[in-house]
Amino acid sequence: AVLAFWIQPIVTGFEIMINTNPPAVEFGDSLEMNCTTTCPDPIINVEYKPGIHPNRTTGSNWTTDYFPSVQAWDFTAPCNVICKSQNYSSNEGKKVVTVYNREINITSPPEVLE
Repeated sequence: AVLAFWIQPIVTGFEIMINTNPPAVEFGDSLEMNCTTTCPDPIINVEYKPGIHPNRTTGSNWTTDYFPSVQAWDFTAPCNVICKSQNYSSNEGKKVVTVYNREINITSPPEVLE
């Protein structure tokens, strides 16, 4: 008797990668956000808070948004992907970007008491 086994890989889901450059940004500086997916035929939806309008470029499985000047202290980079080839399943991710103020106050250490 001959037994034969076939292993069929089952793909269950897809990945979303969100990258920001730089990872943390000074208030008023520029920021680039990229959302990429492993889904071969995605519908990528990236929506920010009202009033935030980046310069957007897109490819077949990615979207990159460029912000010339970050004007919000709480900045979240969201990305929602619907994968057509996987029964229109959806996946979403978000990345919180640290926005900081570079003003640093340097004070002299207190004098040593004698």
